[in-house]
Amino acid sequence: MAEFKAAGKTLVVAGHDPLMAGSTVADRVIALRDGRVIEEEGNR
Repeated sequence: MAEFKAAGKTLVVAGHDPLMAGSTVADRVIALRDGRVIEEEGNR
């Protein structure tokens, strides 16, 4: 994933593991529930 970031690319990853979302790799994390944003962290 770091290669994508270095190249100025965006990578969208969907999953159910909050530990993965909180990793140091992600610049931005958006949490959804029932299709709605419930929490946002990071750069816009």
